[in-house]
Amino acid sequence: MPPYGAGMTQVQKSTNGMAVASLILGILWLSGLGSILAIIFGFIGRKKIAQSNGREGGNGLAIAGIVLGFVGVAGAILIFLFVIAVGSSINKSSTSYQDGRTYGYDHYSSGSSAGLVCNGPVPDGDSVSEFYAGCQIGWLNAQLSSEGNSGNS
Repeated sequence: MPPYGAGMTQVQKSTNGMAVASLILGILWLSGLGSILAIIFGFIGRKKIAQSNGREGGNGLAIAGIVLGFVGVAGAILIFLFVIAVGSSINKSSTSYQDGRTYGYDHYSSGSSAGLVCNGPVPDGDSVSEFYAGCQIGWLNAQLSSEGNSGNS
């Protein structure tokens, strides 16, 4: 009697290349591009593994690549939104008042003086003396504009 298994050849199972590529790209991320490719390669790899009738393996690698791909895409979206939010807030906080003229005009109040209004903090990028002088001019223009619209003419 021949030994058990004699005469049978064992077929070695190979690992699907798309599944491996999916996992590697999911790990590398590459600013979101690798994540998108990881998802695509993962699904292609799983399909080819299913069609191979057991000749190819790597289904777990493909699933891991797909999961990492989705995590990477979500991370890229969050980073993109964070950059937009930070950029927007920086842009709003760095308002220049054209050397103080607009500031003085915008902050005019009949119950205050130009000295009180214009002695506030000077925005970055504006010269202190130019801001103060411009603020005085803007405040006076607002005062003249306010008096001209009082209905006493």
